[in-house]
Amino acid sequence: MRQARQQAFLKAYINSMGNVARAADEADISRRAHYYWKEKDELYAARFRAIALYMKTRDSNVIRVFDEHIKKLKKKSQNLTPY
Repeated sequence: MRQARQQAFLKAYINSMGNVARAADEADISRRAHYYWKEKDELYAARFRAIALYMKTRDSNVIRVFDEHIKKLKKKSQNLTPY
């Protein structure tokens, strides 16, 4: 039962883009339960850390890719000849 609730929270955490309060509401658990599990359950804590790290990496990669795309667009617009 607890593992199912933990899994529901972790999925909701991903869906909420890392917002603990929204994830707790979506999974119908208290934020306190999440912090308790994080402190007392090593496996849950490891899963949560892995997800949080993935989300940070994903966000930084999205920003990097976006910046590269903007640079390419600027370069293309500089190479266009006016009519």
